[in-house]
Amino acid sequence: MPIMPAQTFRAFSQDDLDAIVEFLRSQEPVESVVEHKQGLSTLAIIMTAVGMLPLKDQPDSNVPPPAVEKGPAAAYGAYVVGYADGALCHGETFEGGKGGILPKGPSLRGIAGWQEADFVTALRTGVTPGGKNLDPDEMPWEAFGRFDDTSLRAVYQYLREL
Repeated sequence: MPIMPAQTFRAFSQDDLDAIVEFLRSQEPVESVVEHKQGLSTLAIIMTAVGMLPLKDQPDSNVPPPAVEKGPAAAYGAYVVGYADGALCHGETFEGGKGGILPKGPSLRGIAGWQEADFVTALRTGVTPGGKNLDPDEMPWEAFGRFDDTSLRAVYQYLREL
């Protein structure tokens, strides 16, 4: 599934993977017909060949990473950014993404001058401390604004350390 960043699920700890499975099993089943296809579509092959799909290398192991204690600390923020795959849109060094098929996420280095509350508020409201509206095509702030305060505070701490 190269167009869906399914590889980010590899960044979840076993505890979080178990919680996701438990949640899915608790949902009422839905009857539907899903056509199974093998391999990449022609479009996906072309997009991959021209570098439009950000494929990642396969990990050395299928063992999930260890659990990280949830808290407003940089270590937990790194974990959240890992499973949210912040580098996918904002670049490996968080200095801005390349765009293409993905949103061209802006540099996150500018938040170093923000307060923690500013960061949380920006992701909850879509407005930066300077009054700029975040472009939802570049930063899906509404989705990330649903993270709880502890997770957002931890992400802020992680990004400040970059």
